[in-house]
Order: sequence, then C-alpha cells, then structure tokens
Amino acid sequence: MNLLRRSRESAFAVLVTSAVGIAISGCALFGSTAPAAASDNQVAIFQDPGIEQDVSPPISDAFIQQHLQALRSLGVDVLRIGLAWTNVAPDANSRTRPAFDAADPNAYDWEFYDRLVSTAESDGIAVDLLVTGGPSVTPLWATQSGAPPPNSGSGSLFSFDHVWKPSASEYGQFVRAVGSHFRSVHFWEIWDEANWGPALAPQVQGGAMVGAALYRSLLDAGYSALQGTGHGHDTILAGNYTQDGSSQPNATNSSAPLTFTRALYCVNASYAPLRGSAAQSLGCPTTRAGSRQFPSAHPALFRVSGFGVHPYQYSNPPSRPDYPNPNGVEYNEIPHFVSVLNSVQRAYGSHKRMAVYNTEYGYQTRPPAAGRNPTPNTAAVWLNQAEYIAWRSNRISSFDQYELQDGGWFNTGLVNANGKPKATFYAWQMPIWLPSTSESRGHSIEVWGDVRPAHFAHGAQYAYIQFARRNSSSFSSVLRVRITNSRGYFDAHVKLPSSGQVRIAWSYPAGDATLYNTLSPSQTRIYSRTTSVSVH
Repeated sequence: MNLLRRSRESAFAVLVTSAVGIAISGCALFGSTAPAAASDNQVAIFQDPGIEQDVSPPISDAFIQQHLQALRSLGVDVLRIGLAWTNVAPDANSRTRPAFDAADPNAYDWEFYDRLVSTAESDGIAVDLLVTGGPSVTPLWATQSGAPPPNSGSGSLFSFDHVWKPSASEYGQFVRAVGSHFRSVHFWEIWDEANWGPALAPQVQGGAMVGAALYRSLLDAGYSALQGTGHGHDTILAGNYTQDGSSQPNATNSSAPLTFTRALYCVNASYAPLRGSAAQSLGCPTTRAGSRQFPSAHPALFRVSGFGVHPYQYSNPPSRPDYPNPNGVEYNEIPHFVSVLNSVQRAYGSHKRMAVYNTEYGYQTRPPAAGRNPTPNTAAVWLNQAEYIAWRSNRISSFDQYELQDGGWFNTGLVNANGKPKATFYAWQMPIWLPSTSESRGHSIEVWGDVRPAHFAHGAQYAYIQFARRNSSSFSSVLRVRITNSRGYFDAHVKLPSSGQVRIAWSYPAGDATLYNTLSPSQTRIYSRTTSVSVH
C-alpha cells in the first residue's frame, strides 16, 4: 500500500513528550532466557510515509531528523524507503522518452533521497530501498500506451492509474543508476506489489497470467543491475506481494499471490514445468531442454534473498485470515507460501530455502477507521501476537510496521493524527506475548518479549518482568533478564504467586543522546502493555 502523505510537524511534538516514561522501583531477581529461537535475528522494518514523499516546499532536514529520532527510540533496524522513479527521472510525465543515458546516475536528481538515506544511516538505521514502479511513480515514457482508465476493474475505492506494460530494459537501466549511486545501501526490493493490477498491468489477458511474465522480466533486469553495481551480496527481495487472493482475475485486478508465483516460475498447480501453449503464453520454456536452462536464464528466481509480502489483516487476529484463500498470503497463510517457495525451487532441482520478509504490515484502528477494524487496544494485542508467530518461524526474516502517524486514508499509524500515541505505539516499541495465560500454581509461565530499542543502547541491558496481583495497580519486578540478543528478543519463564497482571519494563540509558536526544537526559522507563494471567 505504497501511498504517500506528509505528516504534520506540530502534531509530532506531542509524540516526543508523550514517549517519556515514568520511574519505577522494586528489587529485581536474576533470571536467564530460554534457548534462542531460530528467527531471533529477524529485522524490524518501518516505513514512514510522512518523510518519504518529495513535496513542495521540501521537507526540512529537521523534520526528517525528528521522525528518524522517533523511529530510533522505537528500535527500528531498517527504514523502508520507496524510491519513486518519477521523482528523480527527467520528463517523467511525457509520453516521449527524453534523450539521456538512463544507466548514468548523474542523469537523475537524487537530492531528496540523498538527504533521507544519509540521515537514516547517521542515526544507525539501515535503509531498504524499494526501487519502485507503480501507480503515479513510473515514467510514462517507460510504459506502453493503451492502459485502461484509472480504477477500471481494480476493485478499489480509490483512483489509481495502471502501469501498463512497463519496459524491463528501462527499469534495469534505472536500477543500475540507483545501485551505482547508493553504494552504502545493502537492502533492496525490486518493484512493489507485482501482483496488484494498478502496480503492474495487464495481470491477466486471454486467460493467461501475463503479469507474472512482465514481472519476471522486470526482476531479471533489476537483479542483473544490482549484481553489476557491486550489490551481489546484498539482501534483495522479489515479489512484495499484496496479500489478497480473492479478486476475479482480469487485466487490472490483483492476482492471487501464490498463483502468480507459480506462473512466475513457469509451473502448474502440481509444480511440474508448463509445456506447450500454456508455457508460451507466459514466456516460459516449451520443451524439457528449455526447462533445464530456466534457472540459468532467470537467476534472480533462484538467488534472491527472499520474497516480500504484505500480509495485512483488517478485522481478525493474525491467526485467522479475513478472506481465506488457498492462494492468498494473509498473515496465517505465510506457512503455505513458504511451502510454495520450496516447491517451485524443487521443480528445477534447487534446494534453496527462500526467506519470507514481511515488508508492509499494520492494523487500521477504530477510530479513525470504521467498520470491523479493531480498537487500538485490540490491535496492540494482535501486533504482539503476529510478531511472536514470526519469531517462532525460521523462515520469516522481518517484522514490519507501515506508517507512524494517522491522517491519511490508511490509518495504520502508531500515533493519532493529533500526535498522541496509540496503544499500538507501546506494543510495537516493546512487544510482549504469553503463549499461555493460565497455569497451575508452582509452574512457570512463558513470557516472550522484545526490548526493541535496546540494541541501540550502550552497555549491558536488562528487561524487567513485572507483576501486579489481581485488583492491584502496584507492579514489582519478579525477574530480571539480561538482553543478549542483538535484536532485543528474549524468552523467559517465571513462577507467579497468584493471578494478576504481567508487563515488561526497560530503562533508556541515562543521558544517552545518541539513542533519543529529545528525551530528558535523566533515566526513564518504558513499558509493554499488560497481560492478565490466571494462576490456579
């Protein structure tokens, strides 16, 4: 959902002052963490459209720095930036291609993105550059004419142009210029939401999923360009799929992501290579000999780091999809997607185990959204559950949050439009999840958490598991856990004396201006949400 807007600086000041914790006391006991999970090093990705759009007047360096300081205080590892092709290319709104060397980085205006990338990196936040085409961000001269009118058959309430048959050659030259210019970036996404009709069309023509063939060419070109500019060992993601698999297939609707993946890899529903006219319509090999050459002809499909997904759910927890579909990729359908990635690799004799990256996620909350969307408190619980699910999987390599502040039409922000943090702000900052909230007296309860900002702090860091008896608001620390994981994750077990409430506390280092220089220099504490437990 790569739609950009600008947040308001005045409202954001409220966030800065609201984030300061209050001091707590209590004698903590020493504890140890449980064995590390296989995905302990999954990265925390954040996309903040409030600073991502090059607008007039230009966003100030101070405004960018203010937002990035907030993301740093949240513990963000990677900032996802949509690098809009139209923002930097010459004559992007012209149907006539200008005469210029599209592979030459000096032919583009990088000023805005240079500021954004350098500021993030100076704050210790890595950058994921989404080198995107898509509605309104692909130059007209890089597409073919004949696109349907905006919104035609897209199934959307909003008006989007359709990117009609974009040129893989032009895109490859653009990615080569991007890769040559941004030498310090080592995380990349090739196109956005390749299975979404407005981002890439046509999706289906004559019954064939030709969008997959278009994307295969774009992926080949982008991957080759990154290899040729010194980024061969970087993290490179394909797909970045929108999650829904329920649209009626046509030229401009979304295609089901798993069906799209099979077409991308030229296999049928049984994962056998396509043959004959079915293969020909998708630009696939039509013979057995051709299939043997497929991996070498399309190395990106077998060598990228993984596939990105946008596994949004709107009215259900991450354990239950809104629109169940065998070819969708809502959150709890990711394991099926993993099996599909295994199967398409095996179809060509490859044993690569592709990672899945959550590159766009979040819950719209009510208010300001309406209908069946969750309240902020419920969304906070669901976000923590989703991250715990990801942590347990050794194939999910990231957890993402889309947008910091509400105010547009897609209100998944952690902060209200007026600058006040939602419950989801604190849940994202320091997640907590108890797989079981009921236990017999004398038995331990598992407390999983993530002190997300801790990896920016200097020196030994400790999480405090705190407990308050039922009907009491007085918390005391019952276990102190040293944070040894580079991403702040821990998994501990603690015996509780009775039913009550559990939370996690952590202190920002006193006077550590490098972590969050807008906070008071005195030591402050932040807390997770509280979880009720029953001891019987």
